[in-house]
Amino acid sequence: MAQVWVWDNAFINQQLSNLGPELSGALHISEVVYWEPPAQDGIYLFSAQKGFDLQYWKAGILQASQWFEVYPFHENIRSFCRGQSVIIDPSELASSSPILRQEPWQGVQVSLVDNLLEHRSRWLTFLVAASVFLLTLQATSLIKVYWGIHSLEQQVADMETATTELLAARSQARNNALELQNLSQIMDVPDSLWVQQLVMTRLPSIENRKLVNWERNVNQISLTLKGRIADTLSVVKALEQQGITNVKVEPLPDGDRYKITMTLGSVGNS
Repeated sequence: MAQVWVWDNAFINQQLSNLGPELSGALHISEVVYWEPPAQDGIYLFSAQKGFDLQYWKAGILQASQWFEVYPFHENIRSFCRGQSVIIDPSELASSSPILRQEPWQGVQVSLVDNLLEHRSRWLTFLVAASVFLLTLQATSLIKVYWGIHSLEQQVADMETATTELLAARSQARNNALELQNLSQIMDVPDSLWVQQLVMTRLPSIENRKLVNWERNVNQISLTLKGRIADTLSVVKALEQQGITNVKVEPLPDGDRYKITMTLGSVGNS
């Protein structure tokens, strides 16, 4: 419950200015708060410094008051009592002088500044607690941001690791495929004896023909042939057929020997 007194501020300032400039900024406090509250509840009419104040007290609390510049009429008193749901005989209500106090009622707020000064320790505690709370919120937010960034960095690192492993696996798979292809080519090469028979069969008729040397490195064949070859082009044409390419015939220095090289492709074992 709040008890509020309202007055004409312009009129009050005018009256204070008439008393002197040193009182122009005085605080406005109702004189009622310096009166001793009545011991019992009920309707009371107190004579103020000027005029009369009609009051209704209930449970030790001033429920309502109305100021009159002159002694109120009975009808004024009845109207005030009806507003408080109280019935009394106005003729039995007499005015009395209030008992003055040295200090205003407890809890009276004379000004915001004075109230702040009076409760400065409480406000200081509140400000410190609020500051700590805000700092805690800020620190919590910074920690969340830090861990969020750390989590994203960890995810990026994990993705980079996974990508590196994937690229390494793809490279290894590619190398394995090449090795398998090479092995397949090697395994697909015809039998050496069959190839030697195929080459010797394709050779045209050569006088005193004799096979001196035969070398084979996967699909590369080199052989040394002894005899008289009148036309080396005929030898190339005879050998360079299906499955055999890059045939070269070179005479050796001793006159009756020839080096024949060729590349072996895919041929059937027939």
